[in-house]
Amino acid sequence: MSSILFENIDAVLIDNNLDIQQWWREYALKHGVKLQCFECVDKFLTETSKISINTIIYLDSNLGNGIIGEIEAKKIFDLGYKNIIITSAAPAFGSPQPWIRNYISKYPPWYSDAAKSKVPRL
Repeated sequence: MSSILFENIDAVLIDNNLDIQQWWREYALKHGVKLQCFECVDKFLTETSKISINTIIYLDSNLGNGIIGEIEAKKIFDLGYKNIIITSAAPAFGSPQPWIRNYISKYPPWYSDAAKSKVPRL
């Protein structure tokens, strides 16, 4: 990761699936959203000094290798980030945690409802 200051970004996506990252980048670009993607929370944590705590953090629920986004989200929350949204292909499970603002599907938030019916399942 370069030493670019990311404070002007609108959102962060943390997802271990590079196809999902690319899909989100494409829709962010189409809608003028400045998105920065990371494969894991640890990589994100190395860049937090460059990312505003007001940035929306979209975090995959299943980060692979048994790593659960809902648990990793607490590390991010403890650094001052309060806009943490879990993305998941499955319905939310367990009790809502105070460090998670919301749950959404894997669709980028800038993706239109009309287009969802035309996309193959991931």
